Amino acid sequence: MTHPHHPRARPGYVPEGASVVSRLWASACRQWPQLLVIAVALVGVAVVASHHFRRGTFIVGVALLLHAGLRAVLPNRRAGWLAIRGRFVDVVTSGALGIALVWLNFWVPPVR
Repeated sequence: MTHPHHPRARPGYVPEGASVVSRLWASACRQWPQLLVIAVALVGVAVVASHHFRRGTFIVGVALLLHAGLRAVLPNRRAGWLAIRGRFVDVVTSGALGIALVWLNFWVPPVR
C-alpha cells in the first residue's frame, strides 16, 4: 500500500516514460468535472443548433448549475479547471447564471 502523500497515490499518476496517450488520458481523468460540464453544455448547444431553443437553453442552464454544484462540493485540488476564482465567486456566478437561464427558459413563450 502506498503512502497517501506518495506521487503514485495521486489520481491520474503517470510514471516517467509513459506514452503520450496515457499522459493525455491521465490529464483527462484529473479534469473529469470540467469535461462533464463541457459535455453537458455542448449537448445543449447542439440541441439549440437543431432548432430547439428552449430545450437547449435549459440544458445549458443545467450545465451551469452542475458547474456550481461541483465547484461547491469538490475541494480545490480536485476541482481542477472548475476553479476560476474563489469558491464563493464561482458558485454564486455559475449558480445565478444557471438559474437565470432555466428561469428564462420557462418565461419565454413557446414558438407556434
